[in-house]
Amino acid sequence: MKKLKIINKKFAKGFTLIELLICILIIGVLAGIALQKYRQIIDKSNFMCIMSVLKTITNAQQVAALSRGGYPSSPNYFKFGDLDVDIPGISSSCMNSDSCSFKCGKLEFNIILRNQETWGNFYFWGPGPSRERIRYYSNGKYALQCVSTRCEKLAKRFGGVIEGNAYVW
Repeated sequence: MKKLKIINKKFAKGFTLIELLICILIIGVLAGIALQKYRQIIDKSNFMCIMSVLKTITNAQQVAALSRGGYPSSPNYFKFGDLDVDIPGISSSCMNSDSCSFKCGKLEFNIILRNQETWGNFYFWGPGPSRERIRYYSNGKYALQCVSTRCEKLAKRFGGVIEGNAYVW
């Protein structure tokens, strides 16, 4: 009988395998939730950066159109050099073009100037056959054409409502 008590004391000092597995499972679930929230926050901040740049450029186009008496006739759109706005990260090669690439955080996007609106094209998953497109109109509305579900979730978080083939807010 005394030998049995010594053996039980030996095993009573440590954790069982099931207890360790449950702890690892709980930590894994919490880490998964935290990483998902982290990605959502990063997406939202990058997207807000894009929205800010688009709004600034569209406002600069409106100012240029007022000072010149109107927008240029299509297909001769404003060039980045025509706009009186400082955009961080713009290269000198963009100044004579109506299209330029930018970076917000780690998200690269391409801006295309059009009359009374500005387009921003970007890829959530890196360059590929499908891209997301956001437009900022001179009336103050954003329209987001989504290809991925990740983009759709982001549009809904900003209060986007489906109108045609885009989320608008």
